[in-house]
Amino acid sequence: MSSAQITPEVLGKHILALLPQDGTPVLNRVMRVMLSREFETQIEPTL
Repeated sequence: MSSAQITPEVLGKHILALLPQDGTPVLNRVMRVMLSREFETQIEPTL
């Protein structure tokens, strides 16, 4: 999926799925890396 096809709704669902169940915080840069792997594309901070 290219970054042009990633809607805020899709991104939000993936973020929620990647967050730890125990409520442990995740740094923004770490979340971007996890999302980049998930979507197989670079996730920029401005997306």
